[in-house]
Amino acid sequence: MHKYTKEKVSVTSRLDKRFQNKEGKYPVKIEISHNRIRRYHGTGKDLSQEEWNELPKTKSKNLIKIRNEIKDSFDKVQNIVKTLIDEKEFTFEILFNRLGYSKGYINDAFQNKIDSDIEEKRGGNAQVYECALNNFEKYAGKNVSFKTITIDWLKKYENHIVITEGGSYNTVGMYARCIRHLMVKARENGIITKAEYPFGKEKYQIPSQDGKKKALDKETLKKIMDYDDGSEATANYRDLWIFLYLCNGMTMYDLLLLKFKNIDYEDKEISFFRIKTIRTAVTKKHIHAILLPEMETIINKWGNPDKKPNNYIFPYLVGYREDPIKEKNRVKDITRRVNRRMAKITKQLNLPHASTYSARHTFATVLKRKGIPTSFIGDSLGHTNSKTTEAYLADFEKETRLENANLLTDFA
Repeated sequence: MHKYTKEKVSVTSRLDKRFQNKEGKYPVKIEISHNRIRRYHGTGKDLSQEEWNELPKTKSKNLIKIRNEIKDSFDKVQNIVKTLIDEKEFTFEILFNRLGYSKGYINDAFQNKIDSDIEEKRGGNAQVYECALNNFEKYAGKNVSFKTITIDWLKKYENHIVITEGGSYNTVGMYARCIRHLMVKARENGIITKAEYPFGKEKYQIPSQDGKKKALDKETLKKIMDYDDGSEATANYRDLWIFLYLCNGMTMYDLLLLKFKNIDYEDKEISFFRIKTIRTAVTKKHIHAILLPEMETIINKWGNPDKKPNNYIFPYLVGYREDPIKEKNRVKDITRRVNRRMAKITKQLNLPHASTYSARHTFATVLKRKGIPTSFIGDSLGHTNSKTTEAYLADFEKETRLENANLLTDFA
């Protein structure tokens, strides 16, 4: 509706359709674009697509008022941008400081992080921060100062999630890690002092909750692999689960990103990077998995018949990769489909529950039971440190201790 461009910097008012509220409306934002990087300044207004279309020519008093307020927000950003360009000082950091973000509102930092993750195509991370922001504002409201986030505040917030909302400590951990990241940045930027930083030893420590990770035994695996109820969908999603297990217990996201160029048919090997660590790891680590005959059969049966190097092996993400949020939702959808079918299979066979996560845990545990070194298992899983691998194998170690303890009273 409003647009200004000067020296490769553009300012535009737009409806941000990446986010939709419960009323079906979208936030109106001022988008600032520079060198193909986009950042956003909120206007505090939400409109439906129909209202947005009507806005330029509306005669509604309410919409006219909103239109004027959006124009005020646009003019504010435009004027600062023009001044910074004239002064040869334009950067996003200076712009947002002059817009008042340096006042230390953690809500603004949340939104900047979400926008940055979307820009960098980190849709999954953006969704985590969006969930955290929604919960945070439901509890604390808008325009919350960084200095409000103290040790006592964090403890009360934890109790609110667990006791009032009935949430888990895993949820507390997820939200608290988001807050911690933003607090670290605030400390680095001088918004809070080192003494005001509330996390760490003898301060607030983020709680963790042990998840019950159940690996499947060989007999259970064989029953799953042999299961057939005559349904093509069941066979399809079961085979995807089997592929996850056989391909180093890979994640569903990594599976859906596999392309034919990841396969070396001569050496019978698949190699890939984990999406979880590719953006953060300093050393980019290839994961190598043997291409077993069972995996080739699954590819030939359910994979893309067009095996050009840049084609996805399992083409579920075609048309979704351009939008990181839609991509992440697509991965979640396929994961849910696989998990539902696996729940049906295990129920029919009266077996322990199996999910995409248990495929990964089972891969690690099967190797451990065979005496394979933890370092090799960690490399196969793509772990960057041994502690992560040890956490995966913790349940196995407990089972082993229990079996050994039972030997003490086994007099047969």
